[in-house]
Amino acid sequence: MKWFLLILVFSSQVFAAPSNSKNNISVMAYNLENLFDEVNDGLRNETIIAPQILSSKLNQISRGILQIQDKGPDILIVTEVENLRVLNKLNEKLKKAQYQTVELLDGDDERGIDVGIMSRFPLAGKAILHRMPFSAQNPTRGILEVPLQVSDKKVIHVFAVHFPSQANPTEQRQQAAELLRNLMNQVSKNEYAIAGGDFNIIKEEEAKNHYFTEIFKDFQVSHFVGCKQCPGTHYYKKSWSFLDALVARDSILVADSIRTPNKASSQINADGSPRPFEAKSGRGISDHLPVYGEIILDKN
Repeated sequence: MKWFLLILVFSSQVFAAPSNSKNNISVMAYNLENLFDEVNDGLRNETIIAPQILSSKLNQISRGILQIQDKGPDILIVTEVENLRVLNKLNEKLKKAQYQTVELLDGDDERGIDVGIMSRFPLAGKAILHRMPFSAQNPTRGILEVPLQVSDKKVIHVFAVHFPSQANPTEQRQQAAELLRNLMNQVSKNEYAIAGGDFNIIKEEEAKNHYFTEIFKDFQVSHFVGCKQCPGTHYYKKSWSFLDALVARDSILVADSIRTPNKASSQINADGSPRPFEAKSGRGISDHLPVYGEIILDKN
């Protein structure tokens, strides 16, 4: 009996149960808008947040994440995070989520912001940071690849992205999208590949250059598959865009699960637009809404 209990406890720590009633796996991508820490690393021209304000900001962010079934998604992709230190601080606020995997590899961004991945599932291999082909001309975030063991037979490669902003040439977002597509296609067909994060492609750019529809024409893009009533994830100059998205190589996204969660306290303004965190009031979370979806992995 003791041996049975030991095996049962060990298994529950390694392979976490999916967070929803359908046994789908939930995934969310969230731009956390300048999540810096209180430490001056002395390496970059960075923002430093006072400890009390950082604690308040982390509390607000945790509310935005935990609005998903009170324990967050199974896989969380985050952008605009300074380092692993502050990501671990966030994880301390997310005890209900029970994230055992927390990955962030420092990239080349001049502001010192990076991308990260958190999950209840364990690692299935080593995390890799793929640098952009134009990083010599524009030091920026790379693409973080984290393989996760979702069961004893199933592995999913999760890619976190934060493409160059609209202040940079459109060709850089095109090259970033092409790199992501190629990386996802390199994943074994016996495994799965999903990406999420801030693609920084505004609706006018997509209408003109068709980066989502052409580069990812053989993939699922969250706001094309579902989220039909969602205006977007980012609101700027009275215009909505889906800057944030989930992209799946295989047909694994569940259409009616895709949404932009916005029910956390003070997360949105009266007009429905995302409300940035305000240091003075301690209200708001981010200038982006998260994008959420569920996936079904059906291969043996």
